[in-house]
Amino acid sequence: MNLEFEMQENIPLEEVFDNLKCTREGLSSEKVQERLDLFGYNKLEEKKVKSQTSMLFSFLFPFQIVAQFSHEMLLYILFNA
Repeated sequence: MNLEFEMQENIPLEEVFDNLKCTREGLSSEKVQERLDLFGYNKLEEKKVKSQTSMLFSFLFPFQIVAQFSHEMLLYILFNA
């Protein structure tokens, strides 16, 4: 187990609230708005990134078509021989 995590487990609850600058009841509407203005929403930006798998597939796709066609032609020749 992570030592830092174990140490965080032992922090008294009131100290956690002090560090986060909140109370057991949560934040007031004014504090919420202040934090939204300061930090923004807790949201990750979505980025369109081609994965290595999709790039590999797009590169190999023409070869797959040729391989499939060759395989079908080979079966056609074998069945008609």
